[in-house]
Amino acid sequence: MLQSILKTCALFLCISLLGADGLVSRNLADSDIYQWTVGPWATAQGSAGESKAKPPQAAATSTLMLTAEYSGNGFEHISFKSSIARIPGELQRFTVWYRGTAAGPSWILAFKDGKGQEKVGWKKLEKSLSIKEGEWQELSFDIPAEWEQPVSFTGINAHNWGDQKFKGPSTVELHDLRFYTDVSQVSDPATLVSINAETGHQREIFTTDDELAFRLVLENWQAQPVQGKLAFE
Repeated sequence: MLQSILKTCALFLCISLLGADGLVSRNLADSDIYQWTVGPWATAQGSAGESKAKPPQAAATSTLMLTAEYSGNGFEHISFKSSIARIPGELQRFTVWYRGTAAGPSWILAFKDGKGQEKVGWKKLEKSLSIKEGEWQELSFDIPAEWEQPVSFTGINAHNWGDQKFKGPSTVELHDLRFYTDVSQVSDPATLVSINAETGHQREIFTTDDELAFRLVLENWQAQPVQGKLAFE
């Protein structure tokens, strides 16, 4: 039997906020902060987790691992979403070290522009990862000037359009998936800091045997650390 548990809680966050200060970056492959899940409407199976592998030039502590499982029976697709609430300011670029296991299926980082559009004309707002099987590659991608700001990152998509007979898992490992955004024009520093409660359960629905637990994630897009106190009732 499923039961939906509604828990009312009060969170009080008292922090010192400083003015916005230029270019700020965050690593979305950091498993201590961001969680990745399979998005809705997928026709392929898949999973998101952490890999112990790192490129020789490793700069971060954790590596994100995404896997898409294809049946080989026609076109299939899947998307992966990050728990990041948003990227404030004007997104400038992203950098990443990545490694894939199969060159046939596609892996794509997807975006939307300031109007919520996924295309400019006939061109999608996305960047594909060119896979060399088993080889770590470094990528730096500047957000094109014709993409109207603020640009938002919507997730990572995978599909087998180019090789619909491919059967089995296609995995990509992403290390130090870092997004750079200019927050110098953000007028209210309070919008650069947010706190979210996450349970890891879809729509916060638990079985009677599940432990009711959640974690608090503080996102700070200021150039400086935030200081303060957190109280829970």
